Amino acid sequence: MPIVILLLILPVLLVFGATMASLRDIPFKGLFIFLGHSYTALLVTALVMAYCFGIHRGLSRDKVLKLATDSLAPVGSLMLIIGGGGALKQVIVDTGVGDYLGKMLMTGAISPLAVVWIIALCMRLAQGSATVAIVTAAGIAAPLVKNLPGYTPNELILALCCGGSAVSHMSDSGFWMVSQYFGTSVPETLKSWTGMKTVAAVLGLGIVLAAHALLR
Repeated sequence: MPIVILLLILPVLLVFGATMASLRDIPFKGLFIFLGHSYTALLVTALVMAYCFGIHRGLSRDKVLKLATDSLAPVGSLMLIIGGGGALKQVIVDTGVGDYLGKMLMTGAISPLAVVWIIALCMRLAQGSATVAIVTAAGIAAPLVKNLPGYTPNELILALCCGGSAVSHMSDSGFWMVSQYFGTSVPETLKSWTGMKTVAAVLGLGIVLAAHALLR
């Protein structure tokens, strides 16, 4: 058990060491920074785990290689999905569709809290990733809601995050992680996971609107 805990925190320790080394002039500073790079830290951890749980326990190199190859198969499909979502996000940003949508919604009569929620929801539907949706929607909404009277940045951020977390679908890596870990089909994951995320997003917006009405 101690070795498992150590391996779990090893990449964190390497990244932390690189961060501390970059702040001070110490011997072997370049080595610490190299080992603490996210790619290097993960590679070192993978190699150590392959030795501890493979070769050290009597497995041959071929069996260790097969285990590593089999574990990369589902990750490869996830990387393709994430990459496709990121490419679509960049198309939305470069074409200016997001800015146009944001300005169109801001000129309407609905609450700005609902507006930023809808912007984030549209970004989520368009490319799948909640993180990309929230960051992209924040960039769109920031100049439109700057110094908006009667609304605090905290309220707008909460509403935006609620919208960005809704409707997890097939372009979302989290959707496939849930589907593969729980062994559910795509329709079952849409009914359970996607439905739950959407209900939580709607309830979150309702709570933010209620809090704004009570506390303003």
